[in-house]
Amino acid sequence: MTLKVAVTGVSSFSGSWIARHLAKSSHQVFGLLSQKKDSYQGIQKIRMDWVGNQIEWVEAVPAESSRMTEWILQTQPEVWIHHHHPMDQYRSLDYSMEKVQRVAIKPLHEIIKALKAVKCKKIVYSGTFFEPGEGKQPLKQSSTPYAQSKYQVWQEIKKQSIDSDLTLSKILIPNPFGPGENMDRLLPLMMRHSIEESIFSIRTPCSKSDFFPISELTKCYQEEVETLEARIMRPSGGSMTVKAFVEMVNQQWIVNTLGWKPVQVQFGSEIGNSYEQDPADFREIHWDHVWKEFYEIYSNWGWHQPDVFMKACLL
Repeated sequence: MTLKVAVTGVSSFSGSWIARHLAKSSHQVFGLLSQKKDSYQGIQKIRMDWVGNQIEWVEAVPAESSRMTEWILQTQPEVWIHHHHPMDQYRSLDYSMEKVQRVAIKPLHEIIKALKAVKCKKIVYSGTFFEPGEGKQPLKQSSTPYAQSKYQVWQEIKKQSIDSDLTLSKILIPNPFGPGENMDRLLPLMMRHSIEESIFSIRTPCSKSDFFPISELTKCYQEEVETLEARIMRPSGGSMTVKAFVEMVNQQWIVNTLGWKPVQVQFGSEIGNSYEQDPADFREIHWDHVWKEFYEIYSNWGWHQPDVFMKACLL
């Protein structure tokens, strides 16, 4: 079964992986960009170059403009993956709720109206376990502006979909990692510390998180695209402490797979928070396969070579 699938937010880490995986699974994938393709730089450009011509790029169609609804009416996607969301300063209390209203909430009515008009089979919404009522995170984390914004968009898209009688699914994204993630994430940081032979300080080694390989997350999206029914998917590989994850990455990825020097890690004594996913949809992670797949991608990019990786960090 080949479906015509539209993916928004395709320049993001997870968005690029989702689009590429669906295309490799024989679906016709359209990647919607809010800007011209050649305007993206740094890690976003690396991701998009990696996806390449495996998908059809749709340039300069911001959600808040009429171009997006015009494109929907013209192209008639059968599945809509609603993956875009403002991410600027998402960890900060200065996160812009005004932009969320303008880019993520206000356009929903016209987008869903257009999807109904073209008889779209399904909408798949990308949620996060930071949302209030999801996961096992402390109340403090679920009350951040970013968490609240995701919750608000979900409530609105759910209402609009029900009113339009459109099938809606939601995937609660845990804590994905892998090639193409932002360079300030744990895996790239460990690689930098290995190259620089510097000490990597972890203040909250006892914090728990659901470290989920991005390659596993893409399979969840394929399942949702090919299962034309409404449901909420909460994928989980099982949570582990930051200390346990760092030690595994150090041994299995840095030393055994890359062949680099082990990272010198200094663990603090702070307990920290636990951001655990509710393991309603448990996935067994085959780590040997994960590291092998990641290494193949890094090798294609030349990132298995320390000097090439460090140059990428500066882009």
